[in-house]
Amino acid sequence: MRLDERRELDPQSIFAALEEHEVEYVVVGGIAAITHGSQRLTRDCDLIVEPSAANRRRLIAALVSLKAEIHVPGTEKRIRLSPDADPSWIGSENRFFDTRAGGIGVWNRAEGMPSWQEARSTALEVDAFGHKFLVLAKDVLIRAKLASGREKDLADVAELSD
Repeated sequence: MRLDERRELDPQSIFAALEEHEVEYVVVGGIAAITHGSQRLTRDCDLIVEPSAANRRRLIAALVSLKAEIHVPGTEKRIRLSPDADPSWIGSENRFFDTRAGGIGVWNRAEGMPSWQEARSTALEVDAFGHKFLVLAKDVLIRAKLASGREKDLADVAELSD
């Protein structure tokens, strides 16, 4: 698969894998915007995960079950995520994976993005795609999207603020 080709997003499979491996996470990004009423489409599932090594190991197991791959920057090369991946690696910076169920972004730090503690303490539980999961609170999501300044995020803010 070329880098500009992405698999269709299958949130049900992503949430099933996360649930099966008991990963603690909060959904942010496009899926969070959709659950708060946005009409936008998204091609990936963005997460903030609880930062313990044990939870990161569970996340790695979930990603491996989805056949997660990362791409080598500046190349077309992809590397399959190993079940033996170092849990600290996954938390050292933002990580983006292509999986059989679509893209998954693991956000560790970004302008305006809340910490795990804030994301978890303000999250709302939703029932969607056949699963229950936590979604970033609307006001925190709007703040993060404003801080990013990306065109698509500002469009989400306009829609969510109506």
